[in-house]
Amino acid sequence: MGNKLFSYLLIAASLLFASTSILASNLDMELKSRMDSLKVAFMEHNGEAIKEIMTKDGLIVTPYYKKPLTSEQIAAKFEALDIKKHPSYKIAVMPLGPKTALMTMYTSFEGSFEGDPVSSWLFTSSIWVKEQNIWRLKLLQETMTDGP
Repeated sequence: MGNKLFSYLLIAASLLFASTSILASNLDMELKSRMDSLKVAFMEHNGEAIKEIMTKDGLIVTPYYKKPLTSEQIAAKFEALDIKKHPSYKIAVMPLGPKTALMTMYTSFEGSFEGDPVSSWLFTSSIWVKEQNIWRLKLLQETMTDGP
């Protein structure tokens, strides 16, 4: 009886671990896809896509904007932003709860803002929340740093 119980517990633990790994993998893929869409929206100056990706009260804080901006404020400043390259490295996703996750990464940024060249390494952290079964960006902060 004791061996059977132990076997059942071991199987249950294995299944729980496997399902948790699958859920984490799906979360990684979903958030990476959403972040890629956000980057494309910035590069293409697509304000509507940014509004769809962000929560209604979402904020983005970057060294070049100098203050927190909403999606509408960002769209108003698109003319001043020209992104040439914005690749990501060392991406990590950590679930904070069933509907909340933290994503961190290093990005390199090449382009210009208000006519001034911008070329730097950034550490990016973002908080994502699941609203109506869709992951949306609540807060993104970029901080200048040394490369990874």
